[in-house]
Amino acid sequence: MARQFARYTGLRYSSVARLKWEDVDLAAGVIRHTPPKTKRHNITVVIPLAKILLDELKAARADDPKSTHVLPLHEKAYQYRKLKSGPGTFVEVLKAAKVDDSQHTFHSWRHTFRTRLSEAGVSDDLAKRLGGWTEDATAARYDHAERVEELRAAVEKAG
Repeated sequence: MARQFARYTGLRYSSVARLKWEDVDLAAGVIRHTPPKTKRHNITVVIPLAKILLDELKAARADDPKSTHVLPLHEKAYQYRKLKSGPGTFVEVLKAAKVDDSQHTFHSWRHTFRTRLSEAGVSDDLAKRLGGWTEDATAARYDHAERVEELRAAVEKAG
């Protein structure tokens, strides 16, 4: 489920591994979380949950109603983390997809999340809020979409 979090929320592994149930509002279908890296800026991100992730979270909560952490095995493993890709089979997933695992980590999902927001036409300001980025330049580094049609429309509008 950690990869589902990364895919649908853009959260860093440090946030995914340490996410607590108190940060997840299943009734409203959102996560309210202050990522450790942006804590100094006092930024809390509010991330609406995609249905697939919300359904998985509801099932996980029903299976383990007493847990304080959403992914207790990851939380425990994160304390002893030595691999930059985190515990689990992320490297195996990359190998199966024939992706060079020396160039990709769990954090690569954060780039995917930002790029998909861009491809979906989400404004840069809204994408920054969802991802917890404070600087335009930082958020732009995560956006790998070419946005050719958006650029074309701008050129046509200017012409």
